Amino acid sequence: SSYLITQNTVYGTVSVGAIRDNPAFGVQATVQNNTILNNGGNTPSLNVMHGDSCQPYNFPNDASGPYNDFTIADNVIVGGNNPAILNDQNCQSIIRFTGNRIHDHTASSQPVISLRSPAETGQLIFSDNQISRNSGAQSVLLLPPPGTVPGTITFLNNAFADIDTTYAFQPPNTNFTPTFVTVENNWW
Repeated sequence: SSYLITQNTVYGTVSVGAIRDNPAFGVQATVQNNTILNNGGNTPSLNVMHGDSCQPYNFPNDASGPYNDFTIADNVIVGGNNPAILNDQNCQSIIRFTGNRIHDHTASSQPVISLRSPAETGQLIFSDNQISRNSGAQSVLLLPPPGTVPGTITFLNNAFADIDTTYAFQPPNTNFTPTFVTVENNWW
């Protein structure tokens, strides 16, 4: 299945589950050029989740994968007394967060952005995002992978400003192979 979610404005809701899927097969989806404003509650403004199917998105035509292919790009996620983004993948997905502006979230004791490492051959790319005027426990929290071997995480060219968090960037406190994480050229 393929989806394009673009040019929407969502205001004042409890949470936007932009991608939440549990089909028999995987998903290819792009969430781009949306504005999400002043959301509240304990759930994130933008959820990117997948169920337990873990089938390639173009299965059965090509069973080699990737299981999911998500692009979350050029969105404005502003305001709210909640976390901004939760990426909770449990498959060998490719997930790209790029060019998003994430501002003015008050996440209290929660992270502003939570990113789960994809499974073994998956990739998570978080690049060229602007994160500012947020408060919470962490600006970015990396969650442990669903298995014992994580996929790769690239955290590149992001800008943080006016952050009121205990940690700007926190990897999981678990048996996590740090060689799978690349953190380069970010501005704090």
